[in-house]
Amino acid sequence: MFALPLIARARLWPERLGAGEPYGADTRIEDYLEAGILRKTGQTNRGNELLTKIAEYTRVHMHAENTQHLIGAFALRDLGRNSDALELLRNWTRREPENPGARWSLMVFQKRKSKARALEGSLRLSTLSRSNGDQDFVLMADVVRMGLGN
Repeated sequence: MFALPLIARARLWPERLGAGEPYGADTRIEDYLEAGILRKTGQTNRGNELLTKIAEYTRVHMHAENTQHLIGAFALRDLGRNSDALELLRNWTRREPENPGARWSLMVFQKRKSKARALEGSLRLSTLSRSNGDQDFVLMADVVRMGLGN
């Protein structure tokens, strides 16, 4: 259980970095990692509770442009709700057809890896710039490359 303490540390909001934990913090990545560990160690109910929490957070915050919505789709898929997950991402791309994060998320979810990589390549100097790009998108691209959601 080496990963669980690291996930707990990732949830900390040290006061020296600001005012502490923000209201309604987005913890979908940490929750998804913990849910995966719990489910693999036989704690399915607690893991499913976290997946449900992720899916609900995503539903409530779908108006915000945030590539971490892909985590919400992964959570729905893992709960056996693949069609709901796919519909969530399709609706997002319909609502925001010019949003590269929405298009990329749908490609990743559908395992269209070469198209997703091509889109990433075209965005490397702008949207995926580590210095001035969409930091949620940068984070999710890193996380997906490391195998989260597979």
